[in-house]
Amino acid sequence: MRSATLGILPRQEVAGYELVDLYSRNLTAEVLEQLPGWVVRRYRVMPIALDATRLLVALEDPEDLDLLEKIRFITDRDLRVVFASRAALDCAIDTWYPAPDDADG
Repeated sequence: MRSATLGILPRQEVAGYELVDLYSRNLTAEVLEQLPGWVVRRYRVMPIALDATRLLVALEDPEDLDLLEKIRFITDRDLRVVFASRAALDCAIDTWYPAPDDADG
């Protein structure tokens, strides 16, 4: 079954949160622009999909209410939260948000 609005495939859950595969995602610039790189790296949060009103974000700790409030404030969007492992988040962040020293230019 596929989520019609956010295009994710349900696979399994961790502590009641959907576990997502960040390794095979192809993210759009529109999604990546929702959070600045410093926020993504500092808080280890990955934006992965966007619909008209909600941003889908992956976190290692989806129950971190303080962090969720910060992300809501920064993005001015409602959130849908899913779980991703630390290793998957680190890999996705390194891929999609290279540190300024690693960026070409």
